[in-house]
Amino acid sequence: MTTLIDAKEVCSALSEMISEESTHNSPALLSGDRETVFRQVFTFYYPDFQDNLRKTTPDITRAEELVCMLTVLQGTQADIIRWTNLTQEDLKALWLSIREKMHLGSAELLGEQLYKMLR
Repeated sequence: MTTLIDAKEVCSALSEMISEESTHNSPALLSGDRETVFRQVFTFYYPDFQDNLRKTTPDITRAEELVCMLTVLQGTQADIIRWTNLTQEDLKALWLSIREKMHLGSAELLGEQLYKMLR
Protein backbone atom coordinates (compact mmCIF):
# COMPACT_ATOMS: atom_id res chain seq x y z
CA MET A 1 0.00 0.00 0.00
CA THR A 2 2.90 2.36 0.70
CA THR A 3 4.02 2.16 -2.93
CA LEU A 4 0.67 3.43 -4.18
CA ILE A 5 0.77 6.35 -1.75
CA ASP A 6 4.31 7.19 -2.86
CA ALA A 7 3.23 7.00 -6.52
CA LYS A 8 0.45 9.48 -5.89
CA GLU A 9 2.83 11.77 -4.02
CA VAL A 10 5.41 11.62 -6.80
CA CYS A 11 2.74 12.22 -9.44
CA SER A 12 1.44 15.19 -7.47
CA ALA A 13 4.96 16.59 -7.05
CA LEU A 14 5.56 16.12 -10.77
CA SER A 15 2.35 17.97 -11.57
CA GLU A 16 3.47 20.89 -9.43
CA MET A 17 7.01 20.82 -10.80
CA ILE A 18 5.89 21.11 -14.41
CA SER A 19 2.70 23.08 -14.02
CA GLU A 20 1.73 25.71 -16.55
CA GLU A 21 2.24 28.35 -13.85
CA SER A 22 5.93 27.53 -13.63
CA THR A 23 8.25 30.26 -14.87
CA HIS A 24 10.49 27.72 -16.60
CA ASN A 25 8.03 26.14 -19.02
CA SER A 26 9.13 24.76 -22.32
CA PRO A 27 6.96 23.20 -25.04
CA ALA A 28 7.76 19.83 -23.49
CA LEU A 29 7.13 20.41 -19.81
CA LEU A 30 9.15 17.33 -18.91
CA SER A 31 12.37 17.85 -20.81
CA GLY A 32 15.93 18.96 -20.16
CA ASP A 33 16.67 19.77 -16.54
CA ARG A 34 13.11 18.99 -15.47
CA GLU A 35 13.37 15.48 -16.89
CA THR A 36 16.67 15.01 -15.07
CA VAL A 37 15.14 16.15 -11.77
CA PHE A 38 12.06 13.99 -12.34
CA ARG A 39 14.22 10.93 -12.99
CA GLN A 40 16.22 11.61 -9.82
CA VAL A 41 13.08 11.96 -7.70
CA PHE A 42 11.53 8.88 -9.27
CA THR A 43 14.70 6.86 -8.63
CA PHE A 44 14.76 8.06 -5.02
CA TYR A 45 11.26 6.68 -4.45
CA TYR A 46 11.65 3.59 -6.66
CA PRO A 47 15.36 2.70 -6.81
CA ASP A 48 14.79 -0.71 -8.42
CA PHE A 49 12.28 0.25 -11.10
CA GLN A 50 14.66 1.18 -13.90
CA ASP A 51 16.87 -1.86 -13.30
CA ASN A 52 13.82 -4.13 -13.26
CA LEU A 53 12.52 -2.51 -16.44
CA ARG A 54 15.87 -2.87 -18.21
CA LYS A 55 16.18 -6.53 -17.17
CA THR A 56 12.73 -7.23 -18.59
CA THR A 57 13.17 -4.97 -21.61
CA PRO A 58 16.89 -4.51 -22.36
CA ASP A 59 16.30 -2.65 -25.64
CA ILE A 60 13.99 -0.02 -24.14
CA THR A 61 14.68 3.53 -25.29
CA ARG A 62 15.01 6.54 -23.03
CA ALA A 63 11.68 7.93 -24.31
CA GLU A 64 9.96 4.59 -23.66
CA GLU A 65 11.49 4.44 -20.20
CA LEU A 66 10.13 7.91 -19.40
CA VAL A 67 6.66 6.90 -20.62
CA CYS A 68 6.84 3.79 -18.42
CA MET A 69 7.73 5.93 -15.41
CA LEU A 70 4.81 8.27 -16.06
CA THR A 71 2.45 5.38 -16.74
CA VAL A 72 3.33 3.59 -13.52
CA LEU A 73 2.62 6.80 -11.62
CA GLN A 74 -0.90 6.58 -12.97
CA GLY A 75 -0.54 9.63 -15.15
CA THR A 76 -3.45 9.86 -17.52
CA GLN A 77 -2.97 9.83 -21.26
CA ALA A 78 -3.76 13.55 -21.32
CA ASP A 79 -1.22 14.21 -18.53
CA ILE A 80 1.54 12.28 -20.28
CA ILE A 81 0.85 14.06 -23.57
CA ARG A 82 0.96 17.46 -21.83
CA TRP A 83 4.05 16.65 -19.78
CA THR A 84 6.08 15.25 -22.67
CA ASN A 85 4.66 17.21 -25.61
CA LEU A 86 4.00 13.93 -27.45
CA THR A 87 1.05 13.64 -29.76
CA GLN A 88 -1.65 11.12 -28.94
CA GLU A 89 -0.43 9.00 -31.87
CA ASP A 90 3.19 9.17 -30.67
CA LEU A 91 2.19 8.10 -27.17
CA LYS A 92 0.12 5.20 -28.47
CA ALA A 93 3.03 4.14 -30.69
CA LEU A 94 5.39 4.22 -27.69
CA TRP A 95 2.98 2.19 -25.57
CA LEU A 96 2.64 -0.36 -28.38
CA SER A 97 6.41 -0.56 -28.78
CA ILE A 98 6.85 -1.09 -25.04
CA ARG A 99 4.17 -3.80 -25.01
CA GLU A 100 5.89 -5.57 -27.92
CA LYS A 101 9.32 -5.36 -26.28
CA MET A 102 7.84 -6.76 -23.05
CA HIS A 103 6.06 -9.52 -25.01
CA LEU A 104 2.70 -8.69 -23.44
CA GLY A 105 -0.40 -10.46 -24.64
CA SER A 106 -3.55 -8.58 -25.54
CA ALA A 107 -5.13 -9.39 -22.16
CA GLU A 108 -2.12 -8.20 -20.13
CA LEU A 109 -2.25 -4.61 -18.90
CA LEU A 110 0.92 -2.59 -19.32
CA GLY A 111 0.29 -0.58 -16.15
CA GLU A 112 -0.03 -3.73 -14.05
CA GLN A 113 3.21 -5.16 -15.42
CA LEU A 114 5.02 -1.91 -14.76
CA TYR A 115 3.55 -1.61 -11.27
CA LYS A 116 5.08 -5.00 -10.39
CA MET A 117 8.49 -3.54 -11.21
CA LEU A 118 8.22 -0.89 -8.51
CA ARG A 119 9.12 -3.44 -5.86
